Amino acid sequence: MHEIREHKRREANDVLEGLCQEGRSPGTALLRHNICGLQRRDNSDWDLVSENPDQAGDELDDQLGQPWLTLKRQYVHQRYYSLGQVDFLPRFIWHGMPYLLRARFWELSKVGEDGVRRPCLAHDAWILWMTGMLWGGTFNSRYESVMRRAMVEEERELRRCAVWAFGRAWGEQLMAWQRAGREQDAVRYTKELRRALLVQNLKKHPLKTAFSWIGHWWVELKHHVRPPFPWVAILGPDGSGKSSVIEGVARQMEEMRIGVRLMHWRPNVFSRREAVEGGVVSNPQGQAPRNSVISLAKLFMLMIDWWLGFFFASRHERAKTSVWISDRYYRDLIVDPIRYRYGSGIWPARLLFWFFPRPDRIIVLSGDAATIHARKKEVTFEELERQLGAYEKVAERMGSRAVIVDAGAPLEEVVEEALKVVKEAFEMRPGGRV
Repeated sequence: MHEIREHKRREANDVLEGLCQEGRSPGTALLRHNICGLQRRDNSDWDLVSENPDQAGDELDDQLGQPWLTLKRQYVHQRYYSLGQVDFLPRFIWHGMPYLLRARFWELSKVGEDGVRRPCLAHDAWILWMTGMLWGGTFNSRYESVMRRAMVEEERELRRCAVWAFGRAWGEQLMAWQRAGREQDAVRYTKELRRALLVQNLKKHPLKTAFSWIGHWWVELKHHVRPPFPWVAILGPDGSGKSSVIEGVARQMEEMRIGVRLMHWRPNVFSRREAVEGGVVSNPQGQAPRNSVISLAKLFMLMIDWWLGFFFASRHERAKTSVWISDRYYRDLIVDPIRYRYGSGIWPARLLFWFFPRPDRIIVLSGDAATIHARKKEVTFEELERQLGAYEKVAERMGSRAVIVDAGAPLEEVVEEALKVVKEAFEMRPGGRV
C-alpha cells in the first residue's frame, strides 16, 4: 500500500512540474523544489506561485481529479486531494500586507534546464523564512541549507527584500541574524516585525493597506461563519470498531494534510473531569443512574457545553485546518442512557437534542449482533441486540444526515465506506465539490 501511494505521489509531482513548464500554465512556478538537498517528506504539501490560481487549479483538477476541498484565502488557494495538499500563492502577504513584491518575484524567476519555472534562490529562501515567522512565529531548521546558500549567492537580493518589507533598521537586523546563521532569533521579535511590516505598508499605500487588511479579515470571518471543514459523528456499540474506523479516517486526513480534532461524547468546555464519560469505559452499565432532576439539569449543561464548544472551538478549528470527528456524541444517550447515568425519561432528551448543533454527517456502525458480541462482551447479547436496533432508529430519525455502515465487513471496507461519508460531508461545506 505504501509503495502504491509513493508511486502516485511521484506521478502527482510530475504533473505539478508539468504545470510549471514554460508555455503550459502562464505565471506558475514551483517553490522550495529540488534545492540545496532539501528532501520532500512523505506527507509534505506542494507550494506553487500562480498569477491565476483558479485557472492553474482547474488544469490540475483535470489531471489529479476533483479535490475534496478548495479553500480560498487572500494569501493562498488550498486544494486538498486524496494524494495531498497543493497550495497556490497568488500574492506574498501577511494579513493583507505584502512582504515581497509580486512583480519582482516574476522578474527574477527562472526556467531551469528541465523547463520548470522556479523562483530565484533569494526569493525562495525569503518566502520560507517569512511564512514561518509571520504566520506561525517559527523557523524550520530544515531550511537552514537554503538560507546559507541564498546568503552566499544572492545576498544583495535578500537584503533588498528585507529592507523593502520592514524598513532599513529591521531589514539590516534581519540580515545580521542571517549572516550569523541565527534566523531563529527573528522569532523572538515576531510582534515587532509584524508591526514594522504594517508601518512600511501604511507609509507606501495607506488606503490600499487598510482595504487589504479589511479584506483579509472579511474572508476569515466568512470562513468562521460557515467553516469549510465538516463535523462527522460516529455512533455504534462497543465492539463495532469505532476506534479502528476513526484511526483509518484520521490516517487519510493526515495524508491529505487535514487536521483532525477528535472528541469523545462532548466538547467538555466546562471541565476535563468528565472526559471519560461516554468514552472508553470498562463497565458501561456498572454505575447507578442519577435522579430525574439531576439528569435533566445535566442535559441543559450538556446543551450549553455543546453550543460553547461549537462557537468557540469548532468554528475556529474547522475554519482553519481541521475536521471534527466525534467518537459518540450527544444522541448516543438515547440509545444507551445507563452509560451516561441518565435517569429521566428519554422523550425530554430526544426533544432537547433537536436544539443542539448538528453534525454534517453521522456514521452509524451496525451489523450482526453475534459478530460484534464476539469482539467485546461488555454488555449482554440481548442488550447488544437492543442497542443495534436503537442505533438504526436514530439513523432513521436523522434522515439523509445519517448513513448506516456494516461493521461486520472487513476493516478496510468499513474504513472505505466511512471515508465516502466523510467526503460527502466535505461536499456539503463551502468549497466542497458537489
